[in-house]
This record gives sequence, structure tokens and C-alpha cells, in this order.
Amino acid sequence: ENNNDNQFVFGSLGVIREDLVAIYWCNEFVDDGIILVDPETVGQFTGETDSGGEEIYENDILWDSYNEEYCYVKYDEGGFIIVEDNVCWNMQECAMKDFEVAGNIHDNLSLLGG
Repeated sequence: ENNNDNQFVFGSLGVIREDLVAIYWCNEFVDDGIILVDPETVGQFTGETDSGGEEIYENDILWDSYNEEYCYVKYDEGGFIIVEDNVCWNMQECAMKDFEVAGNIHDNLSLLGG
């Protein structure tokens, strides 16, 4: 998730209204916080990690070493899919060892040719 400083923040999503959301976090006894973020940049953890153990989030761009192409992660109808060259795969059916996080669609869209 991106804030005004273009830094990623991790925590729980709080929807104030459709165009205004915040990420909040609570640490036991210290450093509780809340920050407003652009709703378009919010992404959910998929529960998967890439070949190097890095967490994969919605809107991440992945390098597919098997097909030697970039693809991206999207949430669709209750689950996460990988979109590559206009083809979609259910993320749970993919061999995640073939993928490496290369960036995200907000900061690295050029990797997808956009």
C-alpha cells in the first residue's frame, strides 16, 4: 500500500468511505498508528511466497522463469489469479517456485509493457 511518501505500509484496512481508506496497525505497547492511503494502491497478501520466499501481494508483477515473461497478480471472484499474456491461472494451481516478485503495477507498470 502506498501513502503520500510512496512508502509501503502493512496493516489492516479501514474503509472510511469509498474514496478514503486507511491502513492501521497495533503493536503491543508501542508504535500504534494509522495512515491514509490511495484506495487504488491497496493490495492484499495472497498467502503465497515466490521462489525466494518473498510474500506475494495483489497487484504484484512476477517474473515467470518457466515462460520467461512478466505477469501480474489479480483478485478475481473470490481468489487470486495470475494474468500472463491475456491468459489467467488460478494461483493455487501454479508452481510458485517458477515465479519471482519483480515489482508492482503501481511502480513498475513498464515491465508489463504499459
